[in-house]
Amino acid sequence: MVRDEHLDERERALRIELGKRTVCAEARADREYQVALDTEYARQMGDQISKLMREERLEEARKLLAQELSKHPRELRFLNLQTLVGLYDHPSGDFSEAQKYARLTMEIAVEKGNSHYQQTALCHMGIAAQLEGKTQYSLMMYLAAYSIDKSYIVPIQNLAGWYATQGQLEDAMLWIDRLLEISPDWQTRNDIIDYLLKDEAINNLRKHKRFVEEVSNKIKSSKRK
Repeated sequence: MVRDEHLDERERALRIELGKRTVCAEARADREYQVALDTEYARQMGDQISKLMREERLEEARKLLAQELSKHPRELRFLNLQTLVGLYDHPSGDFSEAQKYARLTMEIAVEKGNSHYQQTALCHMGIAAQLEGKTQYSLMMYLAAYSIDKSYIVPIQNLAGWYATQGQLEDAMLWIDRLLEISPDWQTRNDIIDYLLKDEAINNLRKHKRFVEEVSNKIKSSKRK
């Protein structure tokens, strides 16, 4: 994985965290499979590639993706994964590959009427823009993604992180409120708990009084039971 030694350590951690978040989101099979409308073949191959990415075997993932996209250049699952590789494998700041494939995913998703991949592509364009320092554009992408399906947690997480990194903690908490509202079982969901406790984008939010009272303390309490 390419690294830029001149990057601030926290900035690098944030970039890697955002990339990892997209990989984890792609792997949430219970939700993704229901709405993505992937073919069985795309689902099976996509699972293999996603596993390689989670294990940080990125060169293997790239090779397999190249093979699949040469045969299926309009397969949304593979285009989505190629975008993820572009996000995850470039913490040094060059996200042109991710932007290219996110736009292509969006175009084909619109043609096919696939709202799930439209939303996913918008999220990815927002993440790439945020990592490039295009903050207002990234906010527009996150809001556009949220407007498509307000029950999908990824754009909500992105929005909470966006406001937190801008120091607008009250606004960030409003998006955390929304996340918990649409996920009443959040205290039993490892993906949400991991996000709330570990995601670098909301690091400064964890000292916020209401976050401590309504999130951190509840997690501690549930672990003691």
